[in-house]
Amino acid sequence: MHKILIIDTGTGNLKNAAKAFGAEVASCEREIRRADKLVFPGVGTFDTVMRNIHHLKDAILEHIQRQKPFFGICIGMQILFERSEEGCKKGLGIFKGTVVRIKNAKTPHMGWNNLIIARDSRILKNLSEKDFFYFVHSFYAEPKNIETSAFAQHFSEYGCINICSVIEENNIFLTQFHPEKSYLSGEKIIDNFRRIL
Repeated sequence: MHKILIIDTGTGNLKNAAKAFGAEVASCEREIRRADKLVFPGVGTFDTVMRNIHHLKDAILEHIQRQKPFFGICIGMQILFERSEEGCKKGLGIFKGTVVRIKNAKTPHMGWNNLIIARDSRILKNLSEKDFFYFVHSFYAEPKNIETSAFAQHFSEYGCINICSVIEENNIFLTQFHPEKSYLSGEKIIDNFRRIL
């Protein structure tokens, strides 16, 4: 089994994520560069996280560019976009688009939702629209050219909006929800990631 490392974002939830993925926590560039797979845990605000990982940014980007598996959870999904309404710092810019605040619905969006699954996905193998996942967030990613994007996207309905909840693009796997808090359904997603080469 390949070595999985949790990126230390300095914002908490590291122990839960490490336990769920069976991984160690990485806090320096050398550790990240040696990892087979990286997980970016999902706690924190946009600017705080971008500031805390400034010294790790090049190693994270190199990992992604080398087509090594990368899993981003919640804020770990959002920082891969260009910018966020939550702050003023630039994101990593892997995907074009903006992270926007949930409007016309109660925030934070906290609780259980299922997915609208439109395409096949390695990360969602053995899961269906009957599975529920745990969300807690006030912002969500809006990719540009959402209807023509090459990557697989999956949505959750909340209020009057469809929230982009899963993105899968080559070696990149992103969830707006927290698989480590989603019990059996989340365990299936984590197991699927472990099996990806």
